Amino acid sequence: MSDQPRWYLVLPLHIRPAEDKVAKLEELRASLQMRDELFMMSLASSPWAVVRSQEAILESLRQQIPDADERKLWTAVLLSRLEIKLKSPAPWDPPPDEIRRRMDNIQDVMRSVNSWEEVLHYILSMDRAGTASDPASPQYQINQLLSR
Repeated sequence: MSDQPRWYLVLPLHIRPAEDKVAKLEELRASLQMRDELFMMSLASSPWAVVRSQEAILESLRQQIPDADERKLWTAVLLSRLEIKLKSPAPWDPPPDEIRRRMDNIQDVMRSVNSWEEVLHYILSMDRAGTASDPASPQYQINQLLSR
């Protein structure tokens, strides 16, 4: 595995791309002239990786609390994402007061959620204003490669 790019080796397992995508991603990194660390951060903040991370959190919660209702697990995943945004905000994230308001009113948010896909949509919609929505951004280009 030493022939893998450094950015790949330092990624958590749940957001490592399939091996057949690594060469194309490495070509993209080189074409963008990005350091491994910056490319890794761009990949980790892409919509593809955000979804994989939320799925890993959900699976972990299922194992920790096997008798929990799915909606309660979805709520916990959403709260964990909001907590991350509060502690480590991206420039496009809502202001801290808005994030706290959403956390305090999580049951109101969850009333309109009927599926795991809707939880993911809600989470991704919070990031939509970010660089992943700009076709010139690394996150957008990474997401396009990984979503195929």
